[in-house]
Amino acid sequence: MDAVKTRKKDRRKDKQDGGDTPGLPDDQSDAESISSKLSDSMITERSLHRMLQDLRSTIRKDFLQIDSELRKEISTLGERTSHLENKSDELCVAHNEVVDKLQKQTTIRFN
Repeated sequence: MDAVKTRKKDRRKDKQDGGDTPGLPDDQSDAESISSKLSDSMITERSLHRMLQDLRSTIRKDFLQIDSELRKEISTLGERTSHLENKSDELCVAHNEVVDKLQKQTTIRFN
């Protein structure tokens, strides 16, 4: 019994000096402390694994959403580009018609 009281006193003294492990009750044995730390580590590993899986899932969803948005943007750009190409072709044809008419008028005047 005296050994337990001595150990408790030593822990209290260490605690006052800042040397005690925080969160451990004064009457907890070293074996219990090690067992508790091991189970905390296992819980942390499981939690970490779960968090990594959640993060992976979130990143995958984000990539899929970004991919979908980029595909829509590319499709929209393709449509706009196609429209501009058609307008450019129309302007080119109209320009050539004007040039042809001008050449005909010039030829008729000088002949």
